[in-house]
Amino acid sequence: MDKMENYLNTQCGLLGLSEKSNDVRELLEMEKSGDKNAKLALEVMVYKIKKYIGAYFAALNGADALIFSGTIGERSAIMRSKICAELENLGIILDDAKNSQTISVDRFINKDKSPVKIAVITTDEMGQIASEAVTVLSK
Repeated sequence: MDKMENYLNTQCGLLGLSEKSNDVRELLEMEKSGDKNAKLALEVMVYKIKKYIGAYFAALNGADALIFSGTIGERSAIMRSKICAELENLGIILDDAKNSQTISVDRFINKDKSPVKIAVITTDEMGQIASEAVTVLSK
């Protein structure tokens, strides 16, 4: 069981599909160079994210905002664009110019007419970890 768990956790997913990497930045570069496996890995990832967005919209009866955060969400305009593509029927309308100019800054990147706000919100994981550590150690 340990071997299977290790295999599933280290050799599957993006790495398994691309056969080269599980790093989205590398996969985007490989996709640009025409790597079909990298393209497939990214398409599967985007498809799964869109499925979750659709499921949450259904469960919540819509949403006021779609938030991108974390490394990929903050830094990859290309991935945000791929994820938002063809979600207009949910009220998600990306402004391509705002999106392409937004890297690691807090900003709305939706078109003005978009019923759903789309935002990039930066995170400070290390700062949060340090804050939690101080709280725990001071007890």
